Amino acid sequence: MSAPRADPHGWRARIAPWARDFAPDPHTLLALTEHPSRVLRDDARSRVLLLDSLPGAPAGPWVAKRPLWRDGRAWNRLVSLVARGEMARAFAGGLRLLELGLATPRPVLVLERRRRGLLVESWLLYQFAAGQPVAETHWPLVVRALERLHAAGLRHGDPHLANWLAAPEGGVIALDPNPRRLRRWLADDAYDFLQLRNCRPEILPLLPLRGTWQWRLAEGRFAVLLGWRRLKRLLRGA
Repeated sequence: MSAPRADPHGWRARIAPWARDFAPDPHTLLALTEHPSRVLRDDARSRVLLLDSLPGAPAGPWVAKRPLWRDGRAWNRLVSLVARGEMARAFAGGLRLLELGLATPRPVLVLERRRRGLLVESWLLYQFAAGQPVAETHWPLVVRALERLHAAGLRHGDPHLANWLAAPEGGVIALDPNPRRLRRWLADDAYDFLQLRNCRPEILPLLPLRGTWQWRLAEGRFAVLLGWRRLKRLLRGA
């Protein structure tokens, strides 16, 4: 990964090694986002744009993503004083998965703009990944991809089946990876698999660790999280 590049307007960019010869500067990228080929998502949570091409780059398409909700939350801005922002984590996570030989959209660069050290705006640019939603025939491939990630001491964090694509040439592609250190004492590996079970209960026979203490701990974690979410909804509706 390259060192951060800064510009006079406060943007700092990190560029993937494979993209150093064609990665756009911040203002070129921001200009491209004003006229995208297609808007993939535009709501309170995020803005995701499809760009057909980049000047001087290999054939696209490309995707530019801005996490509006996270960039706008006061808590996330405060945490950004001591931790990387969501797009910076996704950028580093994508590169890490590629190092491990796992298919994922190839990151090009991440842009961040800070004010008094607080992250106020960020963008992630990555190569568009062609594929189809995973079907039941692809479930074993998803499980094996997670096992490889766990063997490397990492957890996916959000491995729902919607975050995987079936690649045209075979295999599966991990979307929105945010790999972090695997805490086996907290059953992070079982928790990843539990999230797959929560998507489709029929996948359970394929999942490792079911019936173990790790699985029971993961179920306990999920129950606490579910209770906390219900409490928050109750308080907001009060």
